Amino acid sequence: MRKIYIFMITLLFVFALGCETDTGERVDVDEPFIGGTVGLEMKFTQEAPPLEVFDNANGLYQFDVNILVENKGEWDIENKDDAKFTLRGIDVAKDFGLSTSVKELDVPLKRTKKDSQGGIVQGDPTYIEFNDLAYQRETTGTLQLPLWAEACYKYGTNAQTKICVNEELLRDQDTKVCEVNEEKPVENSGAPIHVESLKESASASDQITFTFDVRHLGSGAIYKEGTKCGGNSVRENEDKVKVIVETGIGNAGDLKCLGLRDESSEAGKFSGHTTIYDNDRRSVTCVQKIDKLEDYEKPIEITLEYDYKEHIETTLLVKHSD
Repeated sequence: MRKIYIFMITLLFVFALGCETDTGERVDVDEPFIGGTVGLEMKFTQEAPPLEVFDNANGLYQFDVNILVENKGEWDIENKDDAKFTLRGIDVAKDFGLSTSVKELDVPLKRTKKDSQGGIVQGDPTYIEFNDLAYQRETTGTLQLPLWAEACYKYGTNAQTKICVNEELLRDQDTKVCEVNEEKPVENSGAPIHVESLKESASASDQITFTFDVRHLGSGAIYKEGTKCGGNSVRENEDKVKVIVETGIGNAGDLKCLGLRDESSEAGKFSGHTTIYDNDRRSVTCVQKIDKLEDYEKPIEITLEYDYKEHIETTLLVKHSD
């Protein structure tokens, strides 16, 4: 009986801490997200492209460029045209005989997520294939060409935290369920842009203020959401992130966030665009009028939406065929 008791206590302790993935990574069951700074992950498949190819001196030498794509972040890419993949660094049409250097998804890419036991459920991988490339010219010696596989995709970040409301915001109460004037922890879904450093304070007898940073943590480039990474107005749309703040408190106009453009407001919700330059961060300050003063903690959500561009690269060696 004692052995069974010890076994059950050990089992409960393991589940309380979380579960481990196949790679040994521990995931906390109580945390809402897996986290991380990666959205899509791309890899060239083995031998596609090969280490070396040949010119057309003795006929065309055909080869493929195949890219393994996995959604390692926690945002669904629901529509096939929400992601496109482009070969760069080589003249695909004139030098390699392809009719197009751009491909879209064949299937949506579901996000990576956590199950109820804390295990990680990977999104389904897919392949982007550029088949039957062949160098159309004759060369002398070895020609080195850069080969990039570039992805442009629509993505986003979900962030969660809690703010505090007290019955008397400007007085230090002896008993209170939470603290207004302090920094709050923020949980972020796996994505290249995060919400950080949220600080709350009482700014009036019926009003709180909270400030947070929107920070770029990835290695790619940011563009306004839905513009296909800039579209025809790259300068106008680059570095733009849509910020959506939802508190669920009050009526339309009770929540305002400063420093955002293209603003939109409704009851308990405010949105607009901010600009992040050179992998930096941008602060956003929101003012929330409280219509009913009581003692409580309120979960709030901050959503970031954007287009994201990044690439992988290799070197393509074109040799003369004797």
